Amino acid sequence: MKLRVISLLLVIAMTLLLIPAPVTTAATTPTEIQQQIRNAYKTALRGSGYSSFYGHCGGLVSWQAYALGIDKKVYACNGNDQFDLYSAMDKTTGGYSIKTYPASKFTLLDALKAISHNGTQDVYNMIVGFQKTNTEAGQRYGHALFVHAIIDGIVYFVECYDANVGGKYYAEGQPISCTIEQFASYYNRWTVFEGVVYFGLKTYADACTRYSCTMKAMAVADGYLYEEPGDPGIHEPKAVDNLVSGQWHTVTGLLRTPNGKYWYEVQVNNRYRYVEAELLTMGSLDASGLALSGLKAPGALRKGYGFTMGGSVQSENAKIRDVRVSVYAANDLATPLCSAAMDVNGKSASLSKSQLNNKLTFRKLPVGTYELRLGVELEIHLLENGQVTTRVEQIDLWDGQFQVVSDWSTYPTVKFDGNGGTAKLDQTVVAKNTTIGSLPTAERSGYAFAGWTLDNAGTKPVTPETAIQKNTTLYAQWTPGHSGNGGWQETEEGWHYCAGNSPVEGWIQFGDLQFYQYSDGTLAKGWAQIEGKLRYFNAAGALITRLDSPSGMEFEVDTDGNGALGWLSTGSQPTGSLDISTEEAQQRLEQIEKMPAAGRAMQKLSAGIYYLAVKITSGQLPQQIQEAMEQQ
Repeated sequence: MKLRVISLLLVIAMTLLLIPAPVTTAATTPTEIQQQIRNAYKTALRGSGYSSFYGHCGGLVSWQAYALGIDKKVYACNGNDQFDLYSAMDKTTGGYSIKTYPASKFTLLDALKAISHNGTQDVYNMIVGFQKTNTEAGQRYGHALFVHAIIDGIVYFVECYDANVGGKYYAEGQPISCTIEQFASYYNRWTVFEGVVYFGLKTYADACTRYSCTMKAMAVADGYLYEEPGDPGIHEPKAVDNLVSGQWHTVTGLLRTPNGKYWYEVQVNNRYRYVEAELLTMGSLDASGLALSGLKAPGALRKGYGFTMGGSVQSENAKIRDVRVSVYAANDLATPLCSAAMDVNGKSASLSKSQLNNKLTFRKLPVGTYELRLGVELEIHLLENGQVTTRVEQIDLWDGQFQVVSDWSTYPTVKFDGNGGTAKLDQTVVAKNTTIGSLPTAERSGYAFAGWTLDNAGTKPVTPETAIQKNTTLYAQWTPGHSGNGGWQETEEGWHYCAGNSPVEGWIQFGDLQFYQYSDGTLAKGWAQIEGKLRYFNAAGALITRLDSPSGMEFEVDTDGNGALGWLSTGSQPTGSLDISTEEAQQRLEQIEKMPAAGRAMQKLSAGIYYLAVKITSGQLPQQIQEAMEQQ
């Protein structure tokens, strides 16, 4: 037996030297995936030397993983060994991270739905393992198969035998496609599920360690946006766009490559791009990925009765550390009367499953007015001084008042419609013929919340003194502008720096970068005359304060961004600039006398050779300077 195993390993080793290297371009569409399945099956046959994989499911799985570049090894193991094999690894030899969904926590159907977000997200590359099947051989060796993709809820894979799946016949090696439900139903009939190993798409990001992060960050220097993260000399990523200092980006993750280089993942036009981490600095937490949905909170309670909250909190990128509901007396908001932590599961928390009725002891509250607050702690990771640091940010997600009354009567329901935005409260109840009291706020990107009205058009405003007599829906109203929180804010017109709702006029310092903002909230960009000086700002509004290598006639920018325009002697003339005689220089001087004398004053010419200094870093010259250069 030992000699046979050694021989088999030698055959595998020799075969690996003879077959083509794995293809590393990821297939992502159904047509591409089906062709990928055919190619992988052919590679597996050629590499293994088999004419058929019937009875060799483990070999087919291993060869497909090799053909796709997921693993650089081909493992000689049975079907019921595949899940255990990869569960013991942190990464594959191909650099892929590994995430497992064991049968102890998931059914086959639940595992595939968890990976694909109920079929709404396209996912790629996974191994499904089964402890045993209802066949004689399957009782000993189990079964395994490689799923190439789940796209729009359809599973794409191949089997080592002829199969009838979803009412359709497929020969061995033929790409199979069926719904997630059909897949689970088919295998549940004759196998014992062991688990799913998920690898993901073939990108260098899969080989990186990921840290949760969600923030708005500013570029502190020029650079590039890359298609993937990379490691110098190992994986050189493709630059797809320029990174401009002063430019804002939405960060969705922090990645560490196998060689220890850090990258931020940013979202640009619904695509993920990657920036060298040292080029971005945090501006503010991005809470846009934090959603409060279906909130059901008490507006009024009868004394001695409890209330169970409803709704859920989800975080798109950051880990939720804690979600806590607290009750305060309306006249004392310093110390909670009672509080309870929610059931948190990574990036989600359910309010309805926390049995708040008992934990918050609503039943024991005396008659009076109370405030209910919902707070969230988010965990994010940043790169600071070359080290990954963990920061916990606290967010007050929602607050509202409720009454405890002794005489219970009909309490109408008040619903809140975000009207294009998101209301901080889904619904509440108030005593009939009483004023509504405290009103929730709402949020909408690029808009300032303008209050609530009884109609969608906004013609019937509502105030805390509005009396409610029946079930009512209130509609949020909006005005284009800023959220009122102050600091850097994003609207449909771009980024602005505000104090409350009002843009700040004048100079703005952010780290080592400077910006100038006009009274209407727009940032100075390109050439602008600020405080009597001609200055140049890049496309993101950051002041250019560095000297580039001179070439030709150039416009000089000194270290405070001040433009220098004038005639300089040959003693300071840079290589490649234009030499003209004194007579010609005098003529040129007369031509530009009406130019703004920003920066250095025009020099009075004496005998000698002079040149016109017009130095720029990028962008367009001021019109007057451009005309003068054309006359040269």
